[in-house]
Amino acid sequence: MRFATTDKNTGKVIIEEKDAPNGAATVLATAINPIDLILAGGAFPLRSYSPGQALGFGGIAEDSDGKRYYFYDVTQPEGSLNEQVSLSEARTIALPDGIDPKLAAALGVPGLAAYSAVTFSGKVQEGESVLITGASGSVGIVAGQVALSAGAKVYGLVRSEDKAKLVEDAGMIAIVEPEDLDDLSATVKEKAPEGIDLVVDNLWGSYPEALFGAMNHRARLVQVGSSAGASAALTAAVFRNKLISIIGHTNFLLTDEEAAEAYYNVAEFAAQGKVSMPFETVDLDGLPEVWEGLVSKKLSGKYVVTF
Repeated sequence: MRFATTDKNTGKVIIEEKDAPNGAATVLATAINPIDLILAGGAFPLRSYSPGQALGFGGIAEDSDGKRYYFYDVTQPEGSLNEQVSLSEARTIALPDGIDPKLAAALGVPGLAAYSAVTFSGKVQEGESVLITGASGSVGIVAGQVALSAGAKVYGLVRSEDKAKLVEDAGMIAIVEPEDLDDLSATVKEKAPEGIDLVVDNLWGSYPEALFGAMNHRARLVQVGSSAGASAALTAAVFRNKLISIIGHTNFLLTDEEAAEAYYNVAEFAAQGKVSMPFETVDLDGLPEVWEGLVSKKLSGKYVVTF
């Protein structure tokens, strides 16, 4: 079978061949996520890849009985970017009927993060006002739709009018951030005068401090990503006197039961047409070029590898 790995001399992604494991399932689709790039680059302390090991954290596979699964966290040296995989070496979640395997793959990592942040950590309630920062990203798009499915009113914070159209198409009310983040709370309050009960934050950096003024008493902020900065300076009195809770999230600390509930529900929403996300497809031969483009940031967005 063919699989993707890294070249020991250049570190670049290459396609090689090896024997398929006994009783292997057929891989249908695998998404490329930021965590895949981080792991391959050796920048994650808990797990890394060596040349010759298959890349990829999770994907969709079909077993010999025709049953389809989202599989992830495959025992090394196996991964998800290969044509076949031993499901006994991975954590697996059965797919609901009616979902396209490419969309199911795309929803894997961001779906786990989005559903868990909104539901488990954020404890969203029907009728609440929710703000998603970085709303046009893969986690943001899915988180907004999950919150909408829970009966919340959802606002999506974006940086441009082009991104605004994307989140509006997903059912959110778009808020384009002002040039000066000091004006962010006022901008949010203009769009959401009722105040924000829950923030799902994919940005960090200066954004939490800039949003506190628009958040209600006892509001929650679930911290999911930090694309705007790894550290944040917070004025204690502002969030303390509003009793704002700041809650961290990581997919790596989800229990098997939590992960199964999160992924299955997101996939079922997708099968029902309640959740979708944009993505591009590429075959295994085209993966090295796309991977390099994502690493160099010449490409962006979600890519799904088909086999």
